[in-house]
Amino acid sequence: MKKGFTLIELLAVILILGIIALIAIPVVNDIIVEARQGAWVSSASQIASQYDLYVQRKEIKGETAITNFVKTTGSTTTVNENLDAKFKKDGNLDTVAVQKELDIKGKMPATFKDLYVEDGNAYVSFTVDGITCTNFETTNSTKTIINDGPRCTKAA
Repeated sequence: MKKGFTLIELLAVILILGIIALIAIPVVNDIIVEARQGAWVSSASQIASQYDLYVQRKEIKGETAITNFVKTTGSTTTVNENLDAKFKKDGNLDTVAVQKELDIKGKMPATFKDLYVEDGNAYVSFTVDGITCTNFETTNSTKTIINDGPRCTKAA
């Protein structure tokens, strides 16, 4: 009597493994995207808090805080033209310099859409890996801070 598996048995096992892989891969990808969103929600919250603390530290010391690094109006994002050269890199905001200035630990987004303080609120908005995170909402040209923390959504 021969030992081993027949070709049909092997093909059946391969087919079953293929079906399992087809089901598992999208689920794993969704989990990875959700984990990234969670990480960026945390980062947005930390950046907003550190920015707010930075402004308060400067006020206590009697120094002038940078209250507008970058701001988006409509579809136009502009870097504050009065920023010191150390915060600019090729006409864009140098996030490494901003990270040092604000004393932010951890990973920073490569680009910001909004990073400014207005009426005592720190507004933060950035897009990374197709995920947009923001700590404020805009309604009828009025910006309000989201009370339950920053929100991140997949860019369409």
